[in-house]
Amino acid sequence: MHQKQDNRDYVLPLSDGGSNNFDNLMNLCGFSQSRIHANRGDQWHGRSQGSYRPKEAPGKEKRMFNRFFDALDKEGVECTVRRNTGNIGGDYIVETGNDREHFTDLDPEEQEKCVEWLRYNLVPAGKVLHNHTSYGMKHILQDRTNVYMTNNAFKELMLLCGFYPSEPDILNWTFYVKKTSPMFMTQADGRQGLPMLGDPMDYNRAEWEYGSWQCSDCGREPDGDSCWADVEHSPGYAYCPNCGVKMKIH
Repeated sequence: MHQKQDNRDYVLPLSDGGSNNFDNLMNLCGFSQSRIHANRGDQWHGRSQGSYRPKEAPGKEKRMFNRFFDALDKEGVECTVRRNTGNIGGDYIVETGNDREHFTDLDPEEQEKCVEWLRYNLVPAGKVLHNHTSYGMKHILQDRTNVYMTNNAFKELMLLCGFYPSEPDILNWTFYVKKTSPMFMTQADGRQGLPMLGDPMDYNRAEWEYGSWQCSDCGREPDGDSCWADVEHSPGYAYCPNCGVKMKIH
């Protein structure tokens, strides 16, 4: 038999001296009742907000949410995730073996660039994508943003952007993202992931060196190890065929 939920609450909590008298009771909807207890600070009944698991979360999202928090602050086999109790960085700190480099170790401009790029290149999904791991994904990000970070720092970036791992205690994480996300799709220039937004000239960082016509980034000629035939005119390639960096065309 279904029993209607009782959403009565106390005007003055019993713990603060309130009574069970009728004039100390009020009827509330579920949302208002939750908001009042949140403002009082007793919504989680002594638990930290980070350990709260919403019962109303749908099946797949709830399993993903619970699995992550079940492993939180526990020593993992190859990786450990802890709550960040400091004032700098996101909500979590990741430790992957001897890799203790953090996303916040990057320059603020680099952090902003990486967060912005991920926003346009990853689409959340209800199931795990096993074909791509954090280690490979960080290389795609590096190719597009020219920002290098370790596997550990990339994991913190993913958590900061709201992407939870399927198994937090393993070396290379997999995530709940779609395989059709732009990050994994080959673009018009033959590389994975969308290029950075904004003025393309802002992201030119290499050029053909006069005379030898070598790429200033990787040091190779446009045709591999052979020399560029035209001594007076630079190669007309917009990207280096060897390392993929965008070139300044004079």
